[in-house]
Amino acid sequence: MADSRRGGAPSRVVRVSRAVGVRYAADAMGDHALTERPRMSGWRRWANAPQSLRWRRVLMRIHSWTGIGLGLYILLLSITGSFSVLRPQFHLWMVPRTVPVVGARLKGDELREALRSAYRDSEVTSVFEGRRAESPVRVTLKRDGVEVERLFDPYAATDIGLMYPPVLDAVEWVVDLHDNLLGGERGRAVNGAGATLFFLLALSGALLWWPGNGRWTENLLTGWPEKTRRFVQRLHVSFGFWSLPMALVWGLTAIYFAFPDPFIWLVDSLGGDPSDPSRPADVALRTVVYWHFGRFGGMTGRLIWVVIGLIPGVLFVTGFIMWLMRRQRRHRAALLQPASGTRRAPAFAAPAHAEEAPEAEA
Repeated sequence: MADSRRGGAPSRVVRVSRAVGVRYAADAMGDHALTERPRMSGWRRWANAPQSLRWRRVLMRIHSWTGIGLGLYILLLSITGSFSVLRPQFHLWMVPRTVPVVGARLKGDELREALRSAYRDSEVTSVFEGRRAESPVRVTLKRDGVEVERLFDPYAATDIGLMYPPVLDAVEWVVDLHDNLLGGERGRAVNGAGATLFFLLALSGALLWWPGNGRWTENLLTGWPEKTRRFVQRLHVSFGFWSLPMALVWGLTAIYFAFPDPFIWLVDSLGGDPSDPSRPADVALRTVVYWHFGRFGGMTGRLIWVVIGLIPGVLFVTGFIMWLMRRQRRHRAALLQPASGTRRAPAFAAPAHAEEAPEAEA
């Protein structure tokens, strides 16, 4: 008697039983899909399982590649923007605004004589005296065809430094890099285009942030620091959530700085006297501009804004790490695939544990 379990071909009875098992399993799955799992609407799928939506996967790709493409630009604007918040403070720190009021203040001919004595190698072309007693005198000097502005103490009759020291030139260079990319009006227009993409990037990130009902609280906090992709992802999504209002304000106001005409038209179309600075639309526009520069809360508010201004750079770095890890994971998965390229059969098509009937003796 031939035994099919010992290297021989499987019997007809076994083949029939397997076919019946496969057909029964497929029918059972079809009935289950029709009765147990009704198809959800698009809104319910987004609310409960947004990862299953095709448009979300497409939006994820667009968001990722846009973030990678704008990454260095965002990092540059994030750093220079935080630095520019302290621009008024640098002018206060580096340029003396007052002088000690000791004795009589030099005025008129006495002041000019003291200036000629203090700046013998230069020509005094102009003198500006402040109204307040503690204000220094601003002096314009010309030497070898080059003009410079310096500050003079009218009480001690001494020079107290440049009106614009070199460190302020460096500060203004950074501010110009942030505002105009060192390219004047053309650079500001490029900045406006970049700000538009950044604004859309923030909006797409807001749509992608939602993980589904019952899981959204996980995206609010970063959790404990650890060297894992999950922590990097939670850092990205939580920082993105909490900084979203300011990211939208930064993007919108940067568009306004580059292309102000549409905003002015919108403000005027809302009505009111154009010469009245207290119009609600004007007040709202000035408010978001103040928020862009962090002009509130004194020095404490500015320092907070310096830190918050670095968040877009953090989002780029964490997003780039996530993208890099995802590529590495896909590469490893491709290496682990069998070289033959065969595909696994579905679970319901596995050989059924059918009871084999004995073959008739030959």
